[in-house]
Amino acid sequence: MAARNLAPYTLVDLKGEMNQLKALIDLCHVHGLAVVLDLVFNHAGGSFGEQSIWFFDRQLGAEVPIWFNSLYFSDRSWAGGVVFNFKSDPVRAYLIDNTRFFLDEYRVDGFRFDEVSVIDRESYGRGWDFCQAMTGTLRFHRPGKLLHAEYWNVNPTVVKDVADGGAGFDTTMTDGPRIAVRNVLQAASVPGDHSVPMGALLSQLGLDYLRARWRGVNSLENHDLVLRPKSEDDHDRMERIARVADSNDSHSWWGRSRSRVANGLLLTMPGIPMLFMGQEFLEDKQWSDDVPGHPELLLYWAGLAAADPTMRNFRDFIRELIQLRWRQAALRGEGFSPIHAHDQNRVLAFQRWVPGVGEDTREENRSYWVPACSGWL
Repeated sequence: MAARNLAPYTLVDLKGEMNQLKALIDLCHVHGLAVVLDLVFNHAGGSFGEQSIWFFDRQLGAEVPIWFNSLYFSDRSWAGGVVFNFKSDPVRAYLIDNTRFFLDEYRVDGFRFDEVSVIDRESYGRGWDFCQAMTGTLRFHRPGKLLHAEYWNVNPTVVKDVADGGAGFDTTMTDGPRIAVRNVLQAASVPGDHSVPMGALLSQLGLDYLRARWRGVNSLENHDLVLRPKSEDDHDRMERIARVADSNDSHSWWGRSRSRVANGLLLTMPGIPMLFMGQEFLEDKQWSDDVPGHPELLLYWAGLAAADPTMRNFRDFIRELIQLRWRQAALRGEGFSPIHAHDQNRVLAFQRWVPGVGEDTREENRSYWVPACSGWL
């Protein structure tokens, strides 16, 4: 703090977990890092114990919630919890006030709203106008703060202006590039000189269905996809990119090379790239939120200090790619043109530029030479 000419914290400043979180956010800002808070407004609960929000207005003698007699909840459930009653004006005001509280008291830089699609679908027709009211309030209250919506399946209208019938969010998750990249890696990981779907991949990179390309947040991994399955019925989980690249040895030359291609595309295509923890240093294990039950799935930090430089080298590659994005304005801009794709030759090329300015950046992704993301498919 002193190095930035700021007053140091005192013990009183750091008393309590709330103040410690505020201090963490301040320190992130000192180091030039924005903090985007994850808000789960699509449902609440699990156990609904004595300290739960449902208890505050529980009817006398009721041992289980009486839906719609409750202030807070409807009769819809999701992910082990219960969907808020978005028809209730007090509930809507409560949730919107909650967002303003975190902006004012914690000075966060924006929000990621979990499963906005559930708010839309499970709200008896009132979720969409709730989102419009919330984004409109936040844009007036704190202009410039990021409002990001997770919506499945991808719905371009969620990032349209409220005046055009949209929900008013700034950005939303994409899935087309992720699926296409994984299909390419899966095909390339099978030995042989067969074709891989490069044309299908190129068709997904432009994000043309969004009102602006920067509004798409792209990922190859996220906490839902690469979570260790929690039951035999949990079939929607996926392997890490490094494991898809080479299922036998993710640190092999082929595994490293294909992973460089995948991450190179992520960091040079239009939109905002999102990396999942460990992706930047070739972590190949799924993760778990059950740390005592799965300690073997903790991030392999020791790999960065190991005698084998594989993970360090991959971290340096990602670092240089991020620096390339900062140096090349075209990689952060709207200009995108597909140049060429050839499935049999495993070639893909596209062009990036700043519209109205130029500063063209051309990147190729092919089996024998890749300027910005060198690798073999």
